[in-house]
Amino acid sequence: MSTAETSPLLGDASLPDPVNAKKDSRVRSTVTVDDRASTCSGSDYDEPVASGWLYFAIISCVIGTSFSFGYSLGCINTPAVVIQGVYSQWYNNTYHSDISSGELTILWAVTVSIYIFGGMIGGVVGGSIADKFGRKRTMMVGNILQIASTLLMFSSKWIQRYEVIIVARLIYGFYGGVTTVATPLYLNEISPPLLRGKIGTIHQLTIVVALSLSQVLGLPQLLGSEQTFYYLLALPVVTGVLHWLMFAFCPESPPWLYLFKKDKEGSRAALEKLRDMDVMSTVDFELAEYHKQEVQSSSESQVSLKTIFTSYRKRPLIIACVMQCSQQLSGINAVVFYSTSIFVAANLPHADAQYATLGLGGVMIIVTSISVVLIERLGRRTLHLHGLGGCFVGLCFLTAFYVLEDLPELKWMSYLCIASVIWFIISFNIGPGSIPWFYTTEITEPSAAKWTVSVATFVNWLCNFIVGVTFPFLQAALEDYVFIPFLPIIAISSAYLFFRAPETKGKTILEITAKFKSLDNISQLPVQERKHYQSLTLPELLHQ
Repeated sequence: MSTAETSPLLGDASLPDPVNAKKDSRVRSTVTVDDRASTCSGSDYDEPVASGWLYFAIISCVIGTSFSFGYSLGCINTPAVVIQGVYSQWYNNTYHSDISSGELTILWAVTVSIYIFGGMIGGVVGGSIADKFGRKRTMMVGNILQIASTLLMFSSKWIQRYEVIIVARLIYGFYGGVTTVATPLYLNEISPPLLRGKIGTIHQLTIVVALSLSQVLGLPQLLGSEQTFYYLLALPVVTGVLHWLMFAFCPESPPWLYLFKKDKEGSRAALEKLRDMDVMSTVDFELAEYHKQEVQSSSESQVSLKTIFTSYRKRPLIIACVMQCSQQLSGINAVVFYSTSIFVAANLPHADAQYATLGLGGVMIIVTSISVVLIERLGRRTLHLHGLGGCFVGLCFLTAFYVLEDLPELKWMSYLCIASVIWFIISFNIGPGSIPWFYTTEITEPSAAKWTVSVATFVNWLCNFIVGVTFPFLQAALEDYVFIPFLPIIAISSAYLFFRAPETKGKTILEITAKFKSLDNISQLPVQERKHYQSLTLPELLHQ
């Protein structure tokens, strides 16, 4: 390999001659893949090529999936005390005795956690369903489950059994798990390369808007009373019906049509509908990318969970799982849980402290909206790592201030606690809140999405479940130091992603896949040769 040739990791950067010619032949295959991908780079197109149909498809998609998912996360939080009181009445009416506080706590814990359990199941099977039936059909049929489960919760007004709400939330959670797989896949696959990050972030933006709306509507003055909380739980029926009416006119994912259904004409028609008719050269470019992916996948054995763990696909899977862990184990749930008590400690009346906690939802919406703008300028990796760094700093200061405010002469520290909470919320929503969902789809080949995206989504739901189950015990054991366990998790995941996660901004899946193949091939070289390449390519890995 001459000094003008390309390294399997450095792209077009020049390298000195390798130690011997044998090493050259062992990595040459990875160069040819990268070279073929580089002939049609996603950055070749300097302007977005979106049509009105693309934006209509995005809105139609998220209104029934992302919105419903976010709404379901918060709709029972604000009126929790009211619903528990209704549970007590139903128990008394059924068994003619009063429920103990311990039994009520367990019953409520089941009501909350059963949703996450359903989400884990949906996350595991969501990839297989989306591959078999298509992204669009998966979301539309799944939306029937969402409407049915919502109506089932509403029917508890007359049935008056808490088991009805629990079963309904299990079904709703399953739907949520499926859509957290299918929605990022669909949004990623219909997006032009230069808009992929912005469109992917809309998924999280819709989630935080719905989450905040559900918490506001859950106030006793609105729909959070004993007589009206049924309507609060039933509201997603409206967005579910809108999703059906609007999404029926939207095209299926073009890559799915081309690679899974083998409908090349249908794929072209879908792309032409989603792209600006004045810039139709991008359609040919994207179809050429699909063809290359088809040729590449046909030359390889069928992808299974076993082959993922024994091939270059293992790297993106691990990165995706670490991304998801860094989101759920960042301490976001703990900070939100503690926010009301922090505001109370700052001498706010309890009612005003609740409103201040709801105000954090507004901060989430604003910051996530800003991240939509920044994502294509700064890149996914940069925003995510900076966000995790901000979360780490925020938790450190929050812990210190929360401990010090107990001292009589340092009561003013409570205001710094509020500032730390706001800093943490901003840091989380600028990166870790949204990026893991669509980043996972960006580093995953369509042929491997069934496994990689499903496993990563399951990890996300599992971490959510672990935090929900263990946090009460951590709170009791650590008290003011409850945020400490999240710090090493943030530090370890940040370090791993800093060295391992590539930047995906403006890159096609072929370019990203070629990079992972190169890394896998180099890892199989003898130690001395591997050290040679690693010493040359580390700067590029750090700057991607």
